[in-house]
Amino acid sequence: MSADFIAANAGIAIDIVVSMACLVSMFSAKPTRRKDKPAPLLIALGIINVALVTQSAFINSVVLTASLSATVSLTAYSAFCHYLNTSCSSSNALACLHLARLYRLVQLPLLLYLPTTAASAAIHLCLAWYALDPQLKSIIVFHLKGVCALDGFVIVKISRGRNLVIDDLTNRSFEKKFSEDSKKAVFDPRQRFFIIRGLIMAEWKGLATMLVADTLINVALHWRKLLFVGILAAISTPGPVDFPSLAVLLVIWQLLLFAHIASDYISTTRDLLKKKMHALLRIKSLEFFMASNCNINSTWTFNSRIEDIVFGISSLLGALSSAFGQFFNVWIIYREIGWHITIPVVITLTHQLFSHLVSQKIEHLRQLNRATRVPRFQDDYFNIIDNIRTIKCYAWEKVFMGARSWYDLPEYVPPMAWNMASYSVDLIGCASSQISAALTIIIFFSTSSKPVSYAGVALLMGSIDSLTEFTKKIASVGKEIAKINKGVAFMQTLVDDEQKVFITHVPETSEDGVAVELDNCVLSWGENKFALDPITMCVKAGEFVTIIGRVGGGKSSLLSGLCGEMPVVGGHGRVYGRIGYVSQKPYIMNDTFRENVLMGAEYDEKWMHQVLEACALSEDVEQFAAGDLSEIGYKGINLSGGQKVRLALARALYLKADVYIFDDLLAAVDARVERLIVERVLASGGIIGGKARILVTHAEHLVPLSSKVITLAEGHAEISEQQPVDFVSLVNTDEHISELSTENDSPRIADTKSSEFTIYPKLKDPPFKMWQLWRFTKLSGYEAVAIVVLIQLAKVYAIYYAESLRIELMVDSNPDTMRQSMSRYLIVNALIEIGRMQVNSFELWIRKVLWTKPLSEQMRRKLVGLFLSMPLTVVEGLSRSQIIDILMNDQYRITRSLPYVLCNSVFNGFSAATSILQVMKTSPKVLLLCLPMLGANVSYQMLSNALDTVVWGLGIKHFYQHSDKFNSVILQNRTLLRIHRCADQYLDRFRASIADRVYYNYLRSRLLGSNWIIRTICTELIRSGILLFNIRRRLYTGTPVLAGEVDVMISLALNMFSRVKSLSWIINGFGDNTRSLSRYYQFTEQLEREAPAVIENARPEPSWPQNGVVEFHDYSMRYRSELDLVLKGLNFSARGGEKIGIVGRTGAGKSSITYALMRLVESASGQIIIDGIDISTIGLQDLRSRIAIIPQDPALFEGTVRDNLDPTNKYTDEEVWAAIRAGQVGDIFDTPTEKYEKPPDDEYSNKGPWVEGVGLNKWVEDGGGNFSVGQRQLISLCRALLWQRKIVILDEATANMDSKTDQVMQEVIRREFKDCTVLTIAHRLGTVMDSDRILVMDHGQMAEFDSPKNLLADKNSHFSQLVESMNLNQGN
Repeated sequence: MSADFIAANAGIAIDIVVSMACLVSMFSAKPTRRKDKPAPLLIALGIINVALVTQSAFINSVVLTASLSATVSLTAYSAFCHYLNTSCSSSNALACLHLARLYRLVQLPLLLYLPTTAASAAIHLCLAWYALDPQLKSIIVFHLKGVCALDGFVIVKISRGRNLVIDDLTNRSFEKKFSEDSKKAVFDPRQRFFIIRGLIMAEWKGLATMLVADTLINVALHWRKLLFVGILAAISTPGPVDFPSLAVLLVIWQLLLFAHIASDYISTTRDLLKKKMHALLRIKSLEFFMASNCNINSTWTFNSRIEDIVFGISSLLGALSSAFGQFFNVWIIYREIGWHITIPVVITLTHQLFSHLVSQKIEHLRQLNRATRVPRFQDDYFNIIDNIRTIKCYAWEKVFMGARSWYDLPEYVPPMAWNMASYSVDLIGCASSQISAALTIIIFFSTSSKPVSYAGVALLMGSIDSLTEFTKKIASVGKEIAKINKGVAFMQTLVDDEQKVFITHVPETSEDGVAVELDNCVLSWGENKFALDPITMCVKAGEFVTIIGRVGGGKSSLLSGLCGEMPVVGGHGRVYGRIGYVSQKPYIMNDTFRENVLMGAEYDEKWMHQVLEACALSEDVEQFAAGDLSEIGYKGINLSGGQKVRLALARALYLKADVYIFDDLLAAVDARVERLIVERVLASGGIIGGKARILVTHAEHLVPLSSKVITLAEGHAEISEQQPVDFVSLVNTDEHISELSTENDSPRIADTKSSEFTIYPKLKDPPFKMWQLWRFTKLSGYEAVAIVVLIQLAKVYAIYYAESLRIELMVDSNPDTMRQSMSRYLIVNALIEIGRMQVNSFELWIRKVLWTKPLSEQMRRKLVGLFLSMPLTVVEGLSRSQIIDILMNDQYRITRSLPYVLCNSVFNGFSAATSILQVMKTSPKVLLLCLPMLGANVSYQMLSNALDTVVWGLGIKHFYQHSDKFNSVILQNRTLLRIHRCADQYLDRFRASIADRVYYNYLRSRLLGSNWIIRTICTELIRSGILLFNIRRRLYTGTPVLAGEVDVMISLALNMFSRVKSLSWIINGFGDNTRSLSRYYQFTEQLEREAPAVIENARPEPSWPQNGVVEFHDYSMRYRSELDLVLKGLNFSARGGEKIGIVGRTGAGKSSITYALMRLVESASGQIIIDGIDISTIGLQDLRSRIAIIPQDPALFEGTVRDNLDPTNKYTDEEVWAAIRAGQVGDIFDTPTEKYEKPPDDEYSNKGPWVEGVGLNKWVEDGGGNFSVGQRQLISLCRALLWQRKIVILDEATANMDSKTDQVMQEVIRREFKDCTVLTIAHRLGTVMDSDRILVMDHGQMAEFDSPKNLLADKNSHFSQLVESMNLNQGN
């Protein structure tokens, strides 16, 4: 008795037992289980199934694996039930038995399929479906709908009836579940590999499901490939055709089309899983970031490292799922060619090894190059965007003309030898599958006499290609693990922060009223860094403490220690209750005024009103276009310095904190506002009079109000206690305090028609016109465009010729020459792929050298030049995102994407034409089959693309900008969020926003998935139609059909379908690019420009101005044409060398004089004469380069001290040092900046410092972060000393300095600028008391202009009233 006979009978027995079990279960099932149970029908199906099984058993002689399959299925089912938290019920177990039988039936040899076998399989499928538990069935139905992209079709249906809204793209249940799951996810840093373990534990269900689904789909696709080859073999083999078996094969092959469709759905679901893991890691990384002290604030760094982890895990799972499918593939190849299966594996591994070695060496050389490349702040676009006012004031437009984005940075070019090695490896890699197949099959031909058929070779080629790709995946496992380790190492830095000790923060208030207590506490920023000497103090609730001292003495460091940001290295300290903090440079969000105050807290209208009144902000808010819902620009660009500080104060007060810490709160406000803040906030009778208040200040007249005075000098603190003076007792309480003028003295005025601050809201949506595309071609250069187009035509012809050659080789039916033809075909196929790579590389190089690179440089210079030449009011009327779009995103689309789309359009157009010609030449009837499919697919694709544009427009603003906003707030404002204890609110909002974003991306992918399903169905209908046509021809003529001929017809038809369909994508590709082109022309031609930088026939003498005489003649100015005048008929003159002090209350027009002198805003009427020359008649460069200005908020850039003082390299080192010594600031350059140990991961970043030194080589961090605000102003003073200009403007230059440093700076100014005309704008009246004359401004007009002595002699003068207000503040 043979083994096959025993196996066959065993299989019959198992089949009959399964069917009988089905019948028994139906008879014994309770009637109440399913009310609609069609028992008679099921019994009939079971009886029919027994008969079909018995009949099919007589032709089945294959070794059966049904029992093993059932065991595996039941095991998998048990795991699935555990995943669903359901019991393993008998009905579901029965369904698994039916599925096991179904799996058994599809394992028959390809030519042994009978209609009865197929019917038996169908019956088993029906019985399995009925037996499933309702909950499991609902889940399957949900995924089946997803496979069919019904959710995508639903969006299409909704859009046909009405306009889409945001609610159509959100799912609150998904958002809620994701937020809850993210909170429950456990990432324990104490465990090894805690990131990977936490991620897998959180998403193991989805990962396991994807692994199983990928495996099943890979197996199904392999079986489909086998079935297709079996069909080709059946119709190409001489002799009679078994039509029933062929029909069954064709039906099963067509049913397995579902695997293709399911693969698209699985891809979308896998993408959803990756986005969920990415979002989860982003949330956890931000949580770790909030709890750590690591100095990372780059969104790119966070995202890229998280992507390394997520995509690495996904790639490893993809390789694992492919491994299961490859068992069948390896079996197919080994069955056909035996040991030759090792050839593609060896070739691929060898190539991957060399590729890894070459890429690793080039990356090492690139890292060395980056590590030695010193950054230039002049090359950074963001330095222009964030500091445009400073650049204009300093006349540094030419310095920043070289600014460029990351894609315009010079590319690293490796040495020639390594460059050629890399090119050779890439050249082979592009055709590695074809080379492996060619060598394997040719060697097999030469060593084997086995008969050859086209179907067998086609099967081998497909299998070898699959094996090659799988080998590449396996070879890249090491690289993926390295990426995961890189990401994990980054995450580890967020939790492996040094074990530092900070001042303890106790959430509850102290019972004995103590708010702050320090016991011999030593604070230090780190080893060999600034440290504070031991300090002991106790501050109780209701006490007011002032901290004074010289610039750089450690005042801000002490506040950082109290806030828990500066480590404690000795002693201990405690702060009781919540802290309200106002920093020296307040953080302002690009959000509404209200949200800037609330910072995630609940809105209380009554308390908000009290806070705004206390901060003197009520009338400011009333004048905003939309009240407290008005938008505040990036970094508070539409607020004055005083408004920024008062907004930050309101934010701290709104918290109802227990301890308030203020860092130089009053520096940016005038004397009258200062008095109001002191009275309403700081004094014992103020809104927080019962709370502990700690104030760093340079206003020593406030010291008598405090109960403790801390004097800091070089880190040493001296604490003195005193009896505080009552503010009310010092001031005449009957004195009338007039309402403050809250007019913004800044040129940024809120729009009067909307809550947005931008004055150009329609800049994003300009209409596109065809002439713009023609002008773009002209701008690109007709010669360059023509050359690239000719190359595209040459590519099309080369591909047409190559495909024709392949067709001739594929249809060779002569058995004697078939081996030779197939060998030639394989060689030609590999060479064509290599040639295509070379042609593409050449075309890319030509397009880059002749087209995109010159065009990019030309547009970059034009855009930067135009941006720098725009009036300041226009620049600041654009939102930051608009500017970034114009300078970076639009430029990239126009110079990189649009040329590619144009080239692709030409290539696809001609390729489609040649494909149609080839189809008409080879098999014209196929064209009739393709046209309806093309029409249906293109029509739906254009509809879905148009809808996707709408969905993208809705989602990009709501989902992306919301999540990115919360992300940036957390990254950039970690310190304030931690101090105010409102990080959790923002993390919750970030969770909700990123959950919406994940679901939106999924929904959008399902919308595109419906398009892919239509495409798949259309292509498979074409393939099936051609196959049916050839089957019909084989049956009717009786002549075998050449398998190669069938494959050629299918290849040509699908190529034509793909190329014609790609033309519809071009329309969508043109959309974004043409919109960018329209914005470019609008920006370059419609927005206002400043006056010329240089007027050649009106250039002043190089020594102008010799005397520095400044005259205003009936001068009036407004910031925009629709606004009121801010300077009204101003008439005054300053003699050469005269020192003029300019004072006035907030909004009086003081800073507007600076704008007028620098011509940042042009006059409405009148003149300004400097040394006899009307400044409106000369170029802006000639004017601004002859005036020195020291602003209140000096801009420092990332680079060396020398770069910041003299970016034009106009002066020698000796001259620069002379300016530093004159400014008496040389000591702050003695300590080197900490050098980073290794370059950043960002390929396009150039963060330093790459140099380490002192003096002129001392590194300045971005924004001058390693200097105090007072030190930055001293460096700004050195700039003015270096330039030695005749006219000097000091705009609140000493606002952030202590009185002694202020005196030193005033002495330097008097000594070094004694022959210069100095205009000093100040809130501190003491700063201008030694001026020759005082200009008092009131509501844009000159109220008084005389010497301080004469003005003070008149007790009714405005100046006397200001001095009296100052004296009241000082308690004198």
